[in-house]
Amino acid sequence: MKKHDKFAKKYDLSVILASDEDLAVLNSYGVWVEKSMYGRKYMGVRTDDPADWS
Repeated sequence: MKKHDKFAKKYDLSVILASDEDLAVLNSYGVWVEKSMYGRKYMGVRTDDPADWS
């Protein structure tokens, strides 16, 4: 990804940055879910405690 390359170069990082553009990993863990705030629904990452997940 160009954004990752630019960021890594800017901050002189020596690690490879990962990306999940197609949401495969998020979906496999079941954390890409519909969320709601002030009546507006949108998709986002589940951020509650994983110990509470069933």
